[in-house]
Amino acid sequence: MGLEIGASLVLMDEREGRHHAQRMGLRTMGVVGVLMLAKEHGHLSAIRPSLDALRSRAGFWLGDPVYRQALIAANEIP
Repeated sequence: MGLEIGASLVLMDEREGRHHAQRMGLRTMGVVGVLMLAKEHGHLSAIRPSLDALRSRAGFWLGDPVYRQALIAANEIP
């Protein structure tokens, strides 16, 4: 679908789908990237509450290394 409509970015978190889209030349971003952009643009003051809610309430699988890396990149932990 992304190729058909000429999308510059595909929002997708599922690993196999992301890899397939990237092999087709599409740029991908997941929910963590969207949260980081929202913070960058001033729509969120912090991403930790959203990441925690995704993990605990929404059942979103987010590994500890990615969680920590996102918080470091967002300057929420040293």
